[in-house]
Amino acid sequence: KAPAKAPAQGAKLRRKVASSDRAKELKAAGLGLFARLRASPALAAVLGASEASRTEALRAAWRYIKEHKLMCGRTIVPDALLARICSKEPFDCFRLNGKLSQHLS
Repeated sequence: KAPAKAPAQGAKLRRKVASSDRAKELKAAGLGLFARLRASPALAAVLGASEASRTEALRAAWRYIKEHKLMCGRTIVPDALLARICSKEPFDCFRLNGKLSQHLS
């Protein structure tokens, strides 16, 4: 049995470009991750807007966390405003997306 060949470098690059092009199409159309969603009043206070896509909301939340120095290693220690979205207890940074999705509809 001959060992399986790895895909040619050109094929890999074509898939990557096609995937990037598809993401650009979805973003332009406002579909998928890029769809505009209504934010809860608590999340809107952090975002500064009443509507945002999931990617924009996550970016804004990270910006807020970094500006207010709420990270301690991998742990996010919420202040009063962020506690309205998440919980008052510190949580792992990988849980942020799930906590934000509860406030987007």
